[in-house]
Amino acid sequence: MSISNLLWSRNTAEILSICGVRHACISPGSRNTPLTIGFIENAKIKCHSIIDERTNGFFALGIAKTSQTPVVIITTSGTATANLYPAIIEASLSRVPLIILTADRPQYLIGTGSNQTINQQDLYGHHVRGFIDIGLPNSVEQLLSILKKSYLISLGLNYSKKQINPPGPIHLNFPFAEPLINKNELSQTFEIETDIYDKLKIQQIKINDDYSLIPEELLNTMIDKNNILIICGEGLTENERNYLVDLAEKWEAPIFADSLSNIRFGYASNIILSHYNFYLNEFPIPDLIIRFGKKPISKLLNEYLDENIDKVILYDKIGRFNDDAKHVYSYSVMQIPLVSKQNTGNNYLNLLINLEIQFITKKYQKSYEQKELEIIKTCFENLPEFSNWFIGNSMPIRNVDNFVSTNSKNICVYGNRGASGIDGIISTALGMAILNPQKLNLLLIGDVSFSYDFGALQLAKQRKIPITIIVINNSGGQIFNKLDYSNYGIKDFEKYWITNPILDIKKIASLFGFDYLLIEKTKQIKNISIENQKLIEIKI
Repeated sequence: MSISNLLWSRNTAEILSICGVRHACISPGSRNTPLTIGFIENAKIKCHSIIDERTNGFFALGIAKTSQTPVVIITTSGTATANLYPAIIEASLSRVPLIILTADRPQYLIGTGSNQTINQQDLYGHHVRGFIDIGLPNSVEQLLSILKKSYLISLGLNYSKKQINPPGPIHLNFPFAEPLINKNELSQTFEIETDIYDKLKIQQIKINDDYSLIPEELLNTMIDKNNILIICGEGLTENERNYLVDLAEKWEAPIFADSLSNIRFGYASNIILSHYNFYLNEFPIPDLIIRFGKKPISKLLNEYLDENIDKVILYDKIGRFNDDAKHVYSYSVMQIPLVSKQNTGNNYLNLLINLEIQFITKKYQKSYEQKELEIIKTCFENLPEFSNWFIGNSMPIRNVDNFVSTNSKNICVYGNRGASGIDGIISTALGMAILNPQKLNLLLIGDVSFSYDFGALQLAKQRKIPITIIVINNSGGQIFNKLDYSNYGIKDFEKYWITNPILDIKKIASLFGFDYLLIEKTKQIKNISIENQKLIEIKI
């Protein structure tokens, strides 16, 4: 038996809120009106109105990345759905849970020339964990079953709530026939069908972590090795990070900590090393390299891993995902027992610690990239404890990865390194910041990335989102000047590769109500202060 569009949508919001959804990012439209009403009526869900669908997708990504819980995205039909694609790709590769609800015309209108009608079936292809066309409103029980399953899929969980797949986006397509809503129904109180909810065991979903220990023979292959190097990338939970540091100290094994691993900051341990790019060829090849998390940012370190691939093992609780490691084990770091290694000695560890110290004592004496170094150094020094630092792609993330040292200051670092695009960086950082209004939130971004997404500042202005944005204005994509072919004399290299956006950043700040500060000389960089809704332009 068919039911109304609004009752269908109210049930959709209700079950997802019970499962654990706390944020819905909604772009305007007509066809998605039932869904919009269903969600904004639900007191358990905080709804965000976002005009631009591309901003919407990345903003939701930022919230989900920060909270590690699924965020709902709602759009109308047609090309609005396509504007989510870049954020969906990033979410998929970054293992970030999103639940995309796209409104649609009924199937009988597809291919008829009906206005704003496109084929939305399986629109995002392999970049979502699954696609389901919900169909026109019909069975509430079937709807609830689909939604519960979809929530689990977005988190990579099976019905026992154990993680078996990487989290990621899932696409649900909601066709609605006209009339979209009935005026009289708006004033009616929504009541759930308790018997159906109880039958399907609709309740908050929490992950059942498996901490059974790894097989003893696998443990022995590690503790038997003398010189062990640990490499940690992005993706570990706080508990896993704490456990990894404890394990590394037990084993006296140095950790090469990627800048997005969130191990580089917040730990008072000298085994956590950051400047490995500068001494990769100055120490003996280890007997074993153990990886945790995603591949590191460093191109040099990835090349080092390729050269020593037979010595590398990767621990990832969901197994292999977008990674070419030769040996992959489907275990969490917390399934490795905290046993001490025998006869380890500490010569290997001490050698790497000394190499790290040698670089740190010399790095600021070097003349090259001095301004970039000062920017990175000042950003980090001015961030108070428990701040959030979002780092843009291209040169900013590479400079941070190269030059920010291990520090006990507890800050959280974020980036979009799934597909490493420069689109949507501001929007994602705003999603991070809106969850942390009581903290200082900093975005470091290049001028080309800034030009892609500065329209998202409208959202910051409307919602008074607390963030400071530092734009490194080096007149275009200077990263291309570091490539081998940049000096081949290619015609119009500046025009087609460097692509200086020629922005008036001061006017942009004024347009969106941000305070503005211009830095033109290196000695002025120390005057940077991180405050809410401030835009700092540093010209290089």
